[in-house]
Amino acid sequence: MAEIKDNNKLDAKERIYKVAIALFARKGYHAVGVREIAQAADVNISMVNYYYGEKINILKQIIDEAFEKYRQAVAGAANYNVSIKEHVSSVIRNFIKLFRENIEISMVAFNTLPFDIPEIMEQKIKWSHGNFDMFKGFFEKLGVDVEDPVQMSIIGGFLGNMTYNHFEGKYIWSNVSDEVKKTKEMLETVAAKSEPKCCNITEDEFYERYVEKLTNMYMCGVSAVTGKNLKEDKGK
Repeated sequence: MAEIKDNNKLDAKERIYKVAIALFARKGYHAVGVREIAQAADVNISMVNYYYGEKINILKQIIDEAFEKYRQAVAGAANYNVSIKEHVSSVIRNFIKLFRENIEISMVAFNTLPFDIPEIMEQKIKWSHGNFDMFKGFFEKLGVDVEDPVQMSIIGGFLGNMTYNHFEGKYIWSNVSDEVKKTKEMLETVAAKSEPKCCNITEDEFYERYVEKLTNMYMCGVSAVTGKNLKEDKGK
């Protein structure tokens, strides 16, 4: 679990929230009990109950915070006076920033399966409807028929899911056991001997290229689905 720095400077409620995020991200919501959260936060169980009532209330707060950040990422890219390509790139760039800066809370909110928790299911449905309303203008700008269930099943949520999947894999690998890491390093060493070496790039450089490539791929995919040539977009 990611360590909480300056733990003594956080009040009890914040410590509980932060360690719950880290534990849920690492182990999954159902695998973590209130006792474990209390021990990690250095509080007693009654204090967890005092601030949150039930464990599910912590999860609900996490989901609300994560989806609000997601909403802000979408809204922050909503400049309809730029070209389609610039708009798509801005959405992707904002998603990347969201996940890079909020990796654990994102892993919890977007990965928790709500099927056996009606309250969480309702909460996610509410956010899903809100996100569609925000994205509707974006899809229409791309030439997507938002009333076409086939087009929307392919295109709706694609960028968010693609970016999430990338960071999910990155998060998993960054938190595997030392034994697994040694095996991974050994396999990478073997592969490096038989493949040409790639130039080293910084993480920021990687994500600039990621934005460019994913933007191009997305626009080509939308064109294929809608039959509209987005390369003809002249911008404003």
